[in-house]
Amino acid sequence: MIILIDGYNVLKMVFPKALVDERQRETFIGQLARYAQMTHNKLYVVFDGGDESRPLFLQRRDITIVYSGYRDSADTVIKGLLEEEQQKEVLLVSTDRELNRYAAHYDIPSMESLVFYGYVRDRLHAGEKAAQRPAQPQVHKFAETSTSYDLDARMEEGSQKVFYKHDDEGCGV
Repeated sequence: MIILIDGYNVLKMVFPKALVDERQRETFIGQLARYAQMTHNKLYVVFDGGDESRPLFLQRRDITIVYSGYRDSADTVIKGLLEEEQQKEVLLVSTDRELNRYAAHYDIPSMESLVFYGYVRDRLHAGEKAAQRPAQPQVHKFAETSTSYDLDARMEEGSQKVFYKHDDEGCGV
């Protein structure tokens, strides 16, 4: 699945009273990278801004980080990605109603930003808990059948008769 994430939209929902700083953005990107690795989904996280005039696509671990550049908005870049990926299994993560309507035009579902963020945090937390648990030994039980008794009887009978080769006699065995 391809997940297109309106980066600042999610972060502004998570931190509504604060300006989003670089540390918060990098922490979020790190969480998304771990989530992508766990789920094997292809993630694009799109942010407004950047030093370039055109969108800049950066590959980091298992996600693609996109900065829209100073000529375009993140919304414009996301719309372009929705058009490009419309034939695939895609999910848009944004609370922006205009983007949600645009995605719906292509039959692409949307998820609210806070719902997605909570889901990612829950998955990451569950993964950390599972990694901390010691591995449980696996016990395999085999059903005993009549053929195993037959085999045991034959093995016992065969061990009572030991045959020696003539070559063994000269070796002191």
